[in-house]
Amino acid sequence: GTLSYTNDFNSSYRARSAVALVDLHGFVTRDREWRIPSDSLTFGRLRLDRDNQTGSYYLRLPLEPPGTLNDVDHDGAKDTGVRVFTVAFWDDPFGASDRHHQGWPTDLTSTIADTEDANELTGGRLVVWAPDAAQQFPSGFGDDHKLFTDDDPMQPVPAGWSVIDLSTPTFEIDRSATPKLTLYEEASYAVKDFSNLSYSK
Repeated sequence: GTLSYTNDFNSSYRARSAVALVDLHGFVTRDREWRIPSDSLTFGRLRLDRDNQTGSYYLRLPLEPPGTLNDVDHDGAKDTGVRVFTVAFWDDPFGASDRHHQGWPTDLTSTIADTEDANELTGGRLVVWAPDAAQQFPSGFGDDHKLFTDDDPMQPVPAGWSVIDLSTPTFEIDRSATPKLTLYEEASYAVKDFSNLSYSK
C-alpha cells in the first residue's frame, strides 16, 4: 500500500518506523483504555520519501494471526467470531514492547475515523481474519451509521483473510492475493492552510 501526509512530526522525529497490523478489539468494544497487546502486532516494511512526504509499504500476513476474536453479528448466540485489524503507521517497532498504546489508532491507518464523533470509523478498509466460513460480518453501517452495533446488516465472511471496504454502501469483500491499502492521515493531524482567512478568523 501507500501513504501520504502533510504533518511530518512522526517521520521527522522517529528514527525507526514501520507499518503494523493492529488489533481493533478496542474499537469493537468502544474501550478507549484497552491496551493494544504488543505481542499481537505484525510488522511490515515501510519506505518513506521524506522529501515528498509519501511512502510505500509491504506487510506479509501470518497464516493465523494473534489477536482477539470478536463476535460481531449481534444475533444473541455465542459464535467464535473474527479478528479485526487496521493497518497503521507504527513508530519504533523495536520498542513496541516497552510501552502500551490504548484504544485504536486513527492517524495514518487504513481506516478513516471521525475525530468529531468519538473516533468512530466512517470509511477506509479493514483487514479481517475468520477461523471458518460460519462467521458473519457487517455488510453496512446500519441506520445509526456506526459499525459493530445492533442494527448492522450482516453477510457471511469467508474463512481466512479478507479486506473489507467500508467506503461502499454495501461493504465489499476483497479476497485478492495482494490487496493495496491506502493509509489515511487523520484530518485533525493534517497541516491546515489558513492563509486565505482574515486575522480574526
